[in-house]
Amino acid sequence: MKKNFLQKLSQRPPVTGLFFSVFLIFAAIMIWSTIERKNSFIENQHYIGKRAAINAREAVENAIFSRKRYVGLFVEDNIELIRYLIDDPDNEELFEVIKQKLSRYIPDLFTINITNNQAELLIDDFDGFTGPVCLSDVLDYANTGYHKSKVHPNHILYHYDILHRFNKSAKEYIFFVSFGLGEIQNALKYSSPEGHKLMLVRENPEPLIEITDTGGRDTIENRLDFRMTESELSRVLSRTEVDDSDWLVLDMIDHIQIKAFTDKLIFQNIIVFTIFTFLLIIVRYFIVSNILKQSQKIHDLNDSLKKLLVKDGLTGLYNKGYLEAQLHKEWSRALRDKKKITVMLIDIDHFKLYNDNYGHIQGDKCLQQVSSVLRETFQRENDFAARFGGEEFCVVLNDSSAECPEKLVEIFHKHLKESDIKHEFSATASYITCCIGVATIVPDHSSSPEKLLQQADECLYKAKNTGRNKTVFC
Repeated sequence: MKKNFLQKLSQRPPVTGLFFSVFLIFAAIMIWSTIERKNSFIENQHYIGKRAAINAREAVENAIFSRKRYVGLFVEDNIELIRYLIDDPDNEELFEVIKQKLSRYIPDLFTINITNNQAELLIDDFDGFTGPVCLSDVLDYANTGYHKSKVHPNHILYHYDILHRFNKSAKEYIFFVSFGLGEIQNALKYSSPEGHKLMLVRENPEPLIEITDTGGRDTIENRLDFRMTESELSRVLSRTEVDDSDWLVLDMIDHIQIKAFTDKLIFQNIIVFTIFTFLLIIVRYFIVSNILKQSQKIHDLNDSLKKLLVKDGLTGLYNKGYLEAQLHKEWSRALRDKKKITVMLIDIDHFKLYNDNYGHIQGDKCLQQVSSVLRETFQRENDFAARFGGEEFCVVLNDSSAECPEKLVEIFHKHLKESDIKHEFSATASYITCCIGVATIVPDHSSSPEKLLQQADECLYKAKNTGRNKTVFC
Protein backbone atom coordinates (compact mmCIF):
# COMPACT_ATOMS: atom_id res chain seq x y z
CA MET A 1 0.00 0.00 0.00
CA LYS A 2 2.85 2.37 0.83
CA LYS A 3 4.52 1.59 -2.48
CA ASN A 4 1.27 2.25 -4.32
CA PHE A 5 0.94 5.64 -2.58
CA LEU A 6 4.51 6.62 -3.52
CA GLN A 7 3.84 5.69 -7.13
CA LYS A 8 0.77 7.89 -7.09
CA LEU A 9 2.70 10.66 -5.40
CA SER A 10 5.29 10.55 -8.16
CA GLN A 11 2.59 11.31 -10.71
CA ARG A 12 2.66 14.92 -9.46
CA PRO A 13 -0.90 16.26 -9.63
CA PRO A 14 -1.31 20.03 -10.05
CA VAL A 15 -0.97 20.71 -6.32
CA THR A 16 2.51 19.21 -6.43
CA GLY A 17 3.56 21.89 -8.86
CA LEU A 18 2.19 24.49 -6.47
CA PHE A 19 4.18 23.08 -3.56
CA PHE A 20 7.25 22.80 -5.74
CA SER A 21 6.83 26.46 -6.74
CA VAL A 22 6.51 27.45 -3.07
CA PHE A 23 9.63 25.40 -2.34
CA LEU A 24 11.57 27.13 -5.13
CA ILE A 25 10.33 30.59 -4.11
CA PHE A 26 11.36 29.99 -0.52
CA ALA A 27 14.75 28.66 -1.68
CA ALA A 28 15.19 31.76 -3.86
CA ILE A 29 14.30 34.01 -0.91
CA MET A 30 16.82 32.18 1.28
CA ILE A 31 19.54 32.53 -1.35
CA TRP A 32 18.71 36.22 -1.87
CA SER A 33 18.70 36.78 1.89
CA THR A 34 22.06 35.03 2.24
CA ILE A 35 23.62 37.09 -0.53
CA GLU A 36 22.19 40.31 0.91
CA ARG A 37 23.41 39.52 4.41
CA LYS A 38 26.87 38.63 3.16
CA ASN A 39 27.00 41.77 0.99
CA SER A 40 25.88 43.83 3.98
CA PHE A 41 28.59 42.19 6.09
CA ILE A 42 31.25 42.90 3.44
CA GLU A 43 29.99 46.48 3.01
CA ASN A 44 30.18 47.02 6.77
CA GLN A 45 33.67 45.55 6.86
CA HIS A 46 34.68 47.91 4.05
CA TYR A 47 33.47 50.84 6.13
CA ILE A 48 35.28 49.56 9.24
CA GLY A 49 38.44 48.96 7.20
CA LYS A 50 38.29 52.41 5.62
CA ARG A 51 37.97 54.11 9.01
CA ALA A 52 40.76 51.97 10.46
CA ALA A 53 43.08 52.76 7.52
CA ILE A 54 42.38 56.50 7.88
CA ASN A 55 43.02 56.39 11.65
CA ALA A 56 46.25 54.47 11.11
CA ARG A 57 47.35 56.87 8.36
CA GLU A 58 46.74 59.87 10.61
CA ALA A 59 48.68 58.23 13.45
CA VAL A 60 51.63 57.45 11.16
CA GLU A 61 51.56 60.96 9.65
CA ASN A 62 51.53 62.47 13.13
CA ALA A 63 54.49 60.33 14.13
CA ILE A 64 56.49 61.41 11.07
CA PHE A 65 55.45 65.05 11.41
CA SER A 66 56.31 65.22 15.12
CA ARG A 67 59.73 63.66 14.53
CA LYS A 68 60.49 66.07 11.69
CA ARG A 69 59.42 68.98 13.87
CA TYR A 70 61.46 67.83 16.87
CA VAL A 71 64.55 67.11 14.78
CA GLY A 72 64.27 70.54 13.13
CA LEU A 73 63.82 72.32 16.46
CA PHE A 74 66.71 70.40 17.96
CA VAL A 75 69.08 71.32 15.13
CA GLU A 76 68.11 74.99 15.39
CA ASP A 77 68.55 75.01 19.19
CA ASN A 78 71.86 73.12 19.11
CA ILE A 79 73.41 74.29 15.85
CA GLU A 80 76.64 75.44 17.46
CA LEU A 81 77.26 72.08 19.17
CA ILE A 82 76.56 70.28 15.91
CA ARG A 83 79.01 72.57 14.06
CA TYR A 84 81.68 71.90 16.71
CA LEU A 85 81.09 68.18 16.21
CA ILE A 86 81.63 68.53 12.46
CA ASP A 87 84.97 70.23 13.18
CA ASP A 88 85.89 67.48 15.67
CA PRO A 89 84.10 64.28 14.48
CA ASP A 90 86.14 62.06 16.82
CA ASN A 91 84.89 63.86 19.91
CA GLU A 92 82.79 61.05 21.36
CA GLU A 93 81.98 63.00 24.52
CA LEU A 94 80.43 65.84 22.49
CA PHE A 95 78.55 63.33 20.35
CA GLU A 96 77.08 61.69 23.46
CA VAL A 97 76.01 65.08 24.81
CA ILE A 98 74.19 65.86 21.54
CA LYS A 99 72.58 62.42 21.45
CA GLN A 100 71.41 62.64 25.08
CA LYS A 101 69.96 66.10 24.48
CA LEU A 102 68.05 64.83 21.41
CA SER A 103 66.82 61.86 23.45
CA ARG A 104 64.98 64.33 25.65
CA TYR A 105 63.07 65.48 22.57
CA ILE A 106 62.58 62.00 21.09
CA PRO A 107 63.28 59.15 23.54
CA ASP A 108 63.00 56.32 20.97
CA LEU A 109 65.65 57.51 18.49
CA PHE A 110 68.10 54.88 17.27
CA THR A 111 71.10 56.65 15.69
CA ILE A 112 72.32 60.15 14.78
CA ASN A 113 74.33 60.67 11.58
CA ILE A 114 75.72 63.68 9.73
CA THR A 115 76.78 63.87 6.06
CA ASN A 116 77.82 66.55 3.64
CA ASN A 117 75.68 67.34 0.60
CA GLN A 118 77.40 64.51 -1.30
CA ALA A 119 76.06 61.97 1.20
CA GLU A 120 79.55 61.34 2.58
CA LEU A 121 79.37 60.35 6.24
CA LEU A 122 81.04 62.68 8.73
CA ILE A 123 79.39 61.25 11.83
CA ASP A 124 78.44 57.55 11.57
CA ASP A 125 76.46 56.22 14.51
CA PHE A 126 75.97 52.91 12.64
CA ASP A 127 79.67 52.08 13.14
CA GLY A 128 80.28 51.63 9.44
CA PHE A 129 77.04 49.77 8.73
CA THR A 130 75.04 52.67 7.30
CA GLY A 131 73.21 51.14 4.38
CA PRO A 132 73.24 52.32 0.74
CA VAL A 133 69.48 53.00 0.91
CA CYS A 134 70.04 55.56 3.67
CA LEU A 135 72.80 57.33 1.75
CA SER A 136 70.79 57.28 -1.47
CA ASP A 137 67.90 59.01 0.34
CA VAL A 138 70.31 61.57 1.80
CA LEU A 139 71.70 62.37 -1.66
CA ASP A 140 68.18 62.75 -3.11
CA TYR A 141 67.26 65.03 -0.23
CA ALA A 142 70.40 67.13 -0.74
CA ASN A 143 69.51 67.58 -4.44
CA THR A 144 65.75 68.07 -4.15
CA GLY A 145 65.12 69.23 -0.58
CA TYR A 146 62.37 66.62 -0.35
CA HIS A 147 62.41 63.31 1.50
CA LYS A 148 59.79 60.55 1.69
CA SER A 149 60.03 58.13 4.59
CA LYS A 150 60.43 54.42 3.92
CA VAL A 151 61.82 51.37 5.70
CA HIS A 152 65.56 50.79 5.45
CA PRO A 153 66.31 47.07 5.86
CA ASN A 154 69.54 47.43 7.83
CA HIS A 155 70.81 44.17 9.34
CA ILE A 156 71.22 45.86 12.72
CA LEU A 157 67.71 47.26 12.84
CA TYR A 158 64.96 47.91 10.33
CA HIS A 159 64.35 51.66 10.61
CA TYR A 160 63.28 54.84 8.85
CA ASP A 161 65.10 58.21 8.72
CA ILE A 162 64.20 61.84 9.40
CA LEU A 163 66.47 64.31 7.56
CA HIS A 164 67.20 68.00 8.23
CA ARG A 165 69.42 70.32 6.23
CA PHE A 166 71.67 73.00 7.82
CA ASN A 167 74.66 75.17 6.87
CA LYS A 168 78.15 75.70 8.22
CA SER A 169 80.66 78.04 6.66
CA ALA A 170 78.54 78.33 3.48
CA LYS A 171 78.53 74.55 3.15
CA GLU A 172 75.44 72.39 3.39
CA TYR A 173 75.18 69.39 5.70
CA ILE A 174 72.48 66.81 6.41
CA PHE A 175 71.58 65.86 9.97
CA PHE A 176 69.61 62.62 9.90
CA VAL A 177 68.16 60.58 12.70
CA SER A 178 67.12 56.93 12.43
CA PHE A 179 64.15 55.57 14.31
CA GLY A 180 62.96 52.07 15.02
CA LEU A 181 59.53 51.01 13.82
CA GLY A 182 57.97 50.64 17.26
CA GLU A 183 55.74 53.72 17.27
CA ILE A 184 54.44 53.04 13.75
CA GLN A 185 53.95 49.37 14.63
CA ASN A 186 51.85 50.42 17.64
CA ALA A 187 49.85 52.85 15.49
CA LEU A 188 48.90 49.94 13.23
CA LYS A 189 48.27 47.58 16.13
CA TYR A 190 45.97 49.89 18.08
CA SER A 191 44.09 51.01 14.94
CA SER A 192 43.35 47.45 13.77
CA PRO A 193 39.71 46.38 14.28
CA GLU A 194 38.92 42.82 15.27
CA GLY A 195 39.26 40.49 12.30
CA HIS A 196 41.32 43.04 10.32
CA LYS A 197 45.03 43.49 9.76
CA LEU A 198 46.63 46.85 9.00
CA MET A 199 50.00 47.13 7.31
CA LEU A 200 52.20 49.65 5.55
CA VAL A 201 53.28 48.65 2.04
CA ARG A 202 55.33 50.28 -0.67
CA GLU A 203 54.62 49.92 -4.40
CA ASN A 204 57.74 48.27 -5.77
CA PRO A 205 56.00 48.11 -8.32
CA GLU A 206 54.11 45.25 -6.66
CA PRO A 207 52.98 45.95 -3.09
CA LEU A 208 55.93 45.20 -0.78
CA ILE A 209 55.20 44.72 2.92
CA GLU A 210 57.09 47.30 4.99
CA ILE A 211 55.57 47.33 8.50
CA THR A 212 52.85 45.25 10.17
CA ASP A 213 51.33 45.33 13.65
CA THR A 214 54.12 42.98 14.75
CA GLY A 215 57.01 45.11 13.42
CA GLY A 216 59.03 45.32 10.21
CA ARG A 217 58.88 42.62 7.59
CA ASP A 218 61.96 41.06 9.20
CA THR A 219 59.68 39.95 12.07
CA ILE A 220 57.37 37.97 9.75
CA GLU A 221 58.07 34.27 10.18
CA ASN A 222 58.00 31.46 7.62
CA ARG A 223 58.06 33.80 4.65
CA LEU A 224 60.76 34.49 2.06
CA ASP A 225 58.89 36.72 -0.40
CA PHE A 226 57.46 39.87 1.21
CA ARG A 227 55.50 40.99 -1.83
CA MET A 228 51.77 40.61 -1.26
CA THR A 229 50.19 37.53 -2.81
CA GLU A 230 47.09 37.51 -4.99
CA SER A 231 45.16 35.96 -2.10
CA GLU A 232 46.21 38.78 0.24
CA LEU A 233 45.41 41.48 -2.32
CA SER A 234 41.93 40.00 -2.82
CA ARG A 235 41.23 40.56 0.89
CA VAL A 236 42.28 44.24 0.90
CA LEU A 237 39.23 46.35 1.79
CA SER A 238 40.79 49.81 1.92
CA ARG A 239 43.99 51.64 1.05
CA THR A 240 45.16 55.20 1.67
CA GLU A 241 48.44 57.06 1.07
CA VAL A 242 50.60 58.36 3.92
CA ASP A 243 51.86 61.91 3.33
CA ASP A 244 55.62 62.50 3.15
CA SER A 245 56.31 58.79 2.68
CA ASP A 246 56.31 56.01 0.09
CA TRP A 247 53.79 54.10 2.17
CA LEU A 248 50.24 53.00 1.67
CA VAL A 249 48.12 51.90 4.62
CA LEU A 250 46.26 48.72 3.66
CA ASP A 251 43.40 47.21 5.62
CA MET A 252 43.09 43.48 4.97
CA ILE A 253 40.25 41.40 6.36
CA ASP A 254 41.09 38.09 7.97
CA HIS A 255 39.91 35.21 5.73
CA ILE A 256 38.96 33.29 8.88
CA GLN A 257 36.44 36.00 9.76
CA ILE A 258 34.82 35.78 6.30
CA LYS A 259 34.72 32.00 6.51
CA ALA A 260 33.26 32.07 10.03
CA PHE A 261 30.50 34.47 8.97
CA THR A 262 29.76 32.43 5.83
CA ASP A 263 29.65 29.18 7.82
CA LYS A 264 27.29 30.80 10.32
CA LEU A 265 24.98 31.95 7.50
CA ILE A 266 24.99 28.51 5.91
CA PHE A 267 24.24 26.80 9.23
CA GLN A 268 21.35 29.16 9.99
CA ASN A 269 19.93 28.70 6.50
CA ILE A 270 20.18 24.91 6.73
CA ILE A 271 18.20 24.95 9.99
CA VAL A 272 15.50 27.27 8.63
CA PHE A 273 15.33 25.46 5.30
CA THR A 274 15.11 22.05 6.96
CA ILE A 275 12.23 23.14 9.22
CA PHE A 276 10.38 24.74 6.30
CA THR A 277 10.87 21.69 4.07
CA PHE A 278 9.66 19.35 6.82
CA LEU A 279 6.50 21.42 7.37
CA LEU A 280 5.92 21.66 3.63
CA ILE A 281 6.20 17.88 3.24
CA ILE A 282 3.69 17.29 6.04
CA VAL A 283 1.17 19.75 4.54
CA ARG A 284 1.68 18.34 1.08
CA TYR A 285 1.22 14.78 2.32
CA PHE A 286 -2.25 15.44 3.72
CA ILE A 287 -3.40 17.55 0.78
CA VAL A 288 -2.02 15.29 -1.94
CA SER A 289 -3.33 12.10 -0.35
CA ASN A 290 -6.86 13.52 -0.56
CA ILE A 291 -6.48 14.95 -4.05
CA LEU A 292 -5.00 11.70 -5.44
CA LYS A 293 -8.08 9.76 -4.50
CA GLN A 294 -10.19 12.09 -6.62
CA SER A 295 -7.73 12.51 -9.48
CA GLN A 296 -6.70 8.88 -10.03
CA LYS A 297 -9.81 7.97 -12.02
CA ILE A 298 -9.42 11.08 -14.18
CA HIS A 299 -5.77 10.25 -14.66
CA ASP A 300 -6.57 6.72 -15.84
CA LEU A 301 -9.19 8.01 -18.25
CA ASN A 302 -6.75 10.56 -19.60
CA ASP A 303 -4.15 7.84 -20.21
CA SER A 304 -6.65 5.82 -22.18
CA LEU A 305 -7.70 8.85 -24.18
CA LYS A 306 -4.09 9.79 -24.94
CA LYS A 307 -3.40 6.33 -26.31
CA LEU A 308 -6.42 6.59 -28.58
CA LEU A 309 -5.31 10.03 -29.77
CA VAL A 310 -1.69 9.14 -30.64
CA LYS A 311 -1.94 5.48 -31.79
CA ASP A 312 -3.08 4.08 -35.09
CA GLY A 313 -5.98 1.74 -34.41
CA LEU A 314 -4.94 -0.91 -36.94
CA THR A 315 -1.16 -1.19 -36.56
CA GLY A 316 -0.62 0.05 -33.00
CA LEU A 317 2.07 2.43 -34.30
CA TYR A 318 1.90 6.17 -33.67
CA ASN A 319 -0.49 8.03 -35.97
CA LYS A 320 0.38 10.83 -38.39
CA GLY A 321 -0.71 13.63 -36.04
CA TYR A 322 1.60 12.42 -33.27
CA LEU A 323 4.38 11.91 -35.81
CA GLU A 324 4.19 15.53 -36.92
CA ALA A 325 4.29 16.77 -33.33
CA GLN A 326 7.25 14.55 -32.40
CA LEU A 327 9.08 15.41 -35.60
CA HIS A 328 8.92 19.11 -34.71
CA LYS A 329 10.08 18.30 -31.19
CA GLU A 330 13.06 16.23 -32.37
CA TRP A 331 13.81 18.90 -34.99
CA SER A 332 14.00 21.60 -32.30
CA ARG A 333 16.29 19.43 -30.17
CA ALA A 334 18.59 18.70 -33.12
CA LEU A 335 18.63 22.40 -34.06
CA ARG A 336 19.59 23.35 -30.50
CA ASP A 337 22.26 20.67 -30.13
CA LYS A 338 23.48 20.92 -33.77
CA LYS A 339 22.93 17.18 -34.21
CA LYS A 340 21.70 15.14 -37.16
CA ILE A 341 18.10 14.06 -37.61
CA THR A 342 16.96 11.37 -40.06
CA VAL A 343 13.54 10.73 -41.59
CA MET A 344 12.66 7.47 -43.41
CA LEU A 345 9.54 7.11 -45.57
CA ILE A 346 8.68 3.44 -46.15
CA ASP A 347 6.21 2.22 -48.77
CA ILE A 348 5.06 -1.39 -49.30
CA ASP A 349 5.75 -2.50 -52.88
CA HIS A 350 2.68 -3.41 -54.99
CA PHE A 351 0.31 -3.21 -52.04
CA LYS A 352 -2.69 -2.48 -54.25
CA LEU A 353 -2.17 -5.79 -56.06
CA TYR A 354 -1.90 -7.47 -52.63
CA ASN A 355 -5.25 -5.99 -51.53
CA ASP A 356 -6.96 -6.76 -54.86
CA ASN A 357 -5.91 -10.43 -54.85
CA TYR A 358 -5.81 -11.36 -51.13
CA GLY A 359 -8.60 -9.12 -49.90
CA HIS A 360 -8.68 -6.17 -47.51
CA ILE A 361 -8.75 -8.31 -44.37
CA GLN A 362 -5.51 -10.00 -45.40
CA GLY A 363 -4.21 -6.56 -46.43
CA ASP A 364 -4.82 -5.25 -42.93
CA LYS A 365 -3.00 -8.28 -41.53
CA CYS A 366 -0.08 -7.52 -43.87
CA LEU A 367 0.09 -3.94 -42.53
CA GLN A 368 0.17 -5.28 -38.98
CA GLN A 369 3.01 -7.70 -39.83
CA VAL A 370 5.08 -4.94 -41.46
CA SER A 371 4.43 -2.75 -38.38
CA SER A 372 5.78 -5.54 -36.15
CA VAL A 373 8.97 -5.62 -38.23
CA LEU A 374 9.30 -1.83 -37.81
CA ARG A 375 8.93 -2.09 -34.01
CA GLU A 376 11.46 -4.92 -33.91
CA THR A 377 14.00 -2.90 -35.92
CA PHE A 378 13.56 0.56 -34.38
CA GLN A 379 13.48 -0.23 -30.68
CA ARG A 380 15.25 2.82 -29.23
CA GLU A 381 13.09 5.00 -26.98
CA ASN A 382 13.76 8.30 -28.76
CA ASP A 383 13.40 6.83 -32.26
CA PHE A 384 9.84 6.14 -33.28
CA ALA A 385 7.85 4.67 -36.14
CA ALA A 386 4.43 5.85 -37.26
CA ARG A 387 1.85 5.00 -39.89
CA PHE A 388 1.99 7.80 -42.40
CA GLY A 389 -1.08 6.80 -44.34
CA GLY A 390 -2.32 3.76 -46.28
CA GLU A 391 0.64 1.46 -46.86
CA GLU A 392 3.19 4.16 -46.02
CA PHE A 393 5.18 4.41 -42.78
CA CYS A 394 7.58 6.98 -41.36
CA VAL A 395 10.51 6.53 -38.99
CA VAL A 396 12.36 9.37 -37.25
CA LEU A 397 15.89 8.81 -35.89
CA ASN A 398 17.97 11.21 -33.85
CA ASP A 399 21.75 11.46 -33.83
CA SER A 400 22.12 9.43 -30.63
CA SER A 401 20.91 6.21 -32.26
CA ALA A 402 23.15 3.26 -31.52
CA GLU A 403 23.18 2.26 -35.22
CA CYS A 404 23.60 4.45 -38.28
CA PRO A 405 20.61 4.77 -40.67
CA GLU A 406 22.29 2.62 -43.33
CA LYS A 407 22.73 -0.23 -40.86
CA LEU A 408 19.17 0.03 -39.56
CA VAL A 409 17.74 -0.02 -43.10
CA GLU A 410 19.75 -3.13 -43.86
CA ILE A 411 18.43 -4.81 -40.69
CA PHE A 412 14.83 -3.84 -41.58
CA HIS A 413 15.08 -5.34 -45.09
CA LYS A 414 16.59 -8.50 -43.57
CA HIS A 415 13.84 -8.86 -40.93
CA LEU A 416 11.14 -8.19 -43.54
CA LYS A 417 12.55 -10.91 -45.79
CA GLU A 418 12.73 -13.34 -42.84
CA SER A 419 9.06 -12.60 -42.07
CA ASP A 420 8.26 -14.09 -45.51
CA ILE A 421 4.89 -12.37 -45.99
CA LYS A 422 3.86 -14.02 -49.26
CA HIS A 423 3.01 -11.85 -52.27
CA GLU A 424 2.66 -14.05 -55.35
CA PHE A 425 1.41 -11.14 -57.44
CA SER A 426 4.44 -8.90 -56.85
CA ALA A 427 6.67 -8.18 -59.83
CA THR A 428 9.59 -7.67 -57.45
CA ALA A 429 9.72 -10.77 -55.22
CA SER A 430 7.54 -13.63 -53.95
CA TYR A 431 7.21 -11.92 -50.57
CA ILE A 432 6.35 -8.45 -49.32
CA THR A 433 9.13 -5.91 -49.97
CA CYS A 434 9.43 -2.19 -49.33
CA CYS A 435 10.94 0.93 -50.87
CA ILE A 436 12.58 3.39 -48.50
CA GLY A 437 13.57 7.05 -48.91
CA VAL A 438 16.03 8.31 -46.32
CA ALA A 439 16.87 11.99 -45.72
CA THR A 440 19.39 13.17 -43.13
CA ILE A 441 20.20 16.75 -42.17
CA VAL A 442 21.76 18.89 -39.46
CA PRO A 443 18.95 21.44 -39.01
CA ASP A 444 19.43 25.16 -39.43
CA HIS A 445 17.04 28.09 -39.60
CA SER A 446 16.85 27.94 -43.39
CA SER A 447 15.40 24.41 -43.35
CA SER A 448 12.28 22.87 -41.79
CA PRO A 449 10.73 19.50 -40.86
CA GLU A 450 8.43 19.80 -43.87
CA LYS A 451 11.39 20.19 -46.25
CA LEU A 452 13.06 17.15 -44.65
CA LEU A 453 9.90 15.07 -45.22
CA GLN A 454 9.78 16.31 -48.82
CA GLN A 455 13.41 15.21 -49.37
CA ALA A 456 12.63 11.77 -47.96
CA ASP A 457 9.56 11.56 -50.23
CA GLU A 458 11.69 12.42 -53.27
CA CYS A 459 14.13 9.66 -52.32
CA LEU A 460 11.20 7.23 -51.93
CA TYR A 461 9.96 8.21 -55.38
CA LYS A 462 13.41 7.42 -56.84
CA ALA A 463 13.43 4.05 -55.08
CA LYS A 464 10.03 3.18 -56.58
CA ASN A 465 11.14 4.13 -60.06
CA THR A 466 14.48 2.35 -60.02
CA GLY A 467 13.46 -1.22 -59.28
CA ARG A 468 11.63 -1.38 -55.93
CA ASN A 469 12.80 -3.31 -52.80
CA LYS A 470 15.58 -0.82 -52.29
CA THR A 471 16.62 2.26 -50.32
CA VAL A 472 17.67 5.66 -51.68
CA PHE A 473 19.60 8.04 -49.41
CA CYS A 474 19.78 11.80 -49.84
